[in-house]
Amino acid sequence: MKRGSPVRLLLRGLLGGALGGLIWVATPVVANLKQSGVPWDWLAVVYVLVGLPLGTVIGGLVAITLWLIHLQTRVVLGAILRLIIGTLTAMSLLGLLAWWQCNGPGYVKVSWQRNLIGIFLLGVATGGLSGLIIGTLRPEKEKLK
Repeated sequence: MKRGSPVRLLLRGLLGGALGGLIWVATPVVANLKQSGVPWDWLAVVYVLVGLPLGTVIGGLVAITLWLIHLQTRVVLGAILRLIIGTLTAMSLLGLLAWWQCNGPGYVKVSWQRNLIGIFLLGVATGGLSGLIIGTLRPEKEKLK
């Protein structure tokens, strides 16, 4: 598999999203472990049911976005720019999911500031981490004849 192949980039994006999903699920569990008394096996269950699928979808979307940007512009994106693009891509998807969910039954009204902070933090954890793990996309060198 070539260094900049789309399959390799997608796999790296999926890995970054999976790690971001783990961070997203593990943070509140570890932070409240002593108060809640939740056993560690619940962390694995919640990760497999929620964090892994959401993280991999976001990571794959970030990988495709960065690859399409590279394909169209041939620009070498640095780490900070990949982090920003990954975060914004993830925040866009998460914002749509939050908007769709707020019209459903059982929605508990929360301030928009709290929702925005949550979407931003989850976007950084999943999309930003995916963008960093994907790595720098370099233009292919033309062969001299």
